[in-house]
Amino acid sequence: MQGRNIGSWTVLVITAALLVPACGDGGAQTGSSESGAACGRGSGRIEVSAIGIKFDRDCLAGPAGRPFRITFTNGDVGIPHNLAIYSDPSASELLFRGDQFRGPNTTIYRVPALPAGTLFFRCDTHPSQMTGALIVG
Repeated sequence: MQGRNIGSWTVLVITAALLVPACGDGGAQTGSSESGAACGRGSGRIEVSAIGIKFDRDCLAGPAGRPFRITFTNGDVGIPHNLAIYSDPSASELLFRGDQFRGPNTTIYRVPALPAGTLFFRCDTHPSQMTGALIVG
């Protein structure tokens, strides 16, 4: 009987271990652009970095209907980057454009209130290499 309980317990622990990574930590931005839950909560505190001419995450989450800040660290020595937000990947409708600056350096962008939905962000200097989804909600 004791062996059977240990076996059941082992199955429960393994099942729980497999489910925890799928749930995330409740607030971390993970780099998945599948949903707002995968990007974290739209708390208004967003941090993203540029390293090796790429963003360290491709999914961010921000609050809808109120301004928020993005702390952007450019870790690429001597290379200019920025972060711009567009309505979609066509980049035809600009919603916000942060100033470009050379790394290594950090700036805080003050983003105006945005509508709820899935938006597109990129570095305008490297528009095909540095992109992601911004979940606003």
